[in-house]
Amino acid sequence: MKTSKFTTDEIVSILKEGEVSRQLKDVCRKHGISRSTFYKWKHKFGHMEPDEAGKMRDIELENRMLRRQLMQKESDIRMLKEVTAKKW
Repeated sequence: MKTSKFTTDEIVSILKEGEVSRQLKDVCRKHGISRSTFYKWKHKFGHMEPDEAGKMRDIELENRMLRRQLMQKESDIRMLKEVTAKKW
């Protein structure tokens, strides 16, 4: 999955700037994004404040770490089942 070149804090600030500005095309041109990208971000991050975006990023990092740990544990369990299935 391709990562964004903008952080969530930057995205929220761009959305706030778009709400204040009269011309959305000028905001999009200034930041080098398309209007469709702006509206996708607005759908995903439009209800957030900058501090909430930081909390969301921290939760996503923790979630990623926990998923990695879960995959490692599942791998260990599979390996142990294979070892115990063999006759000694």
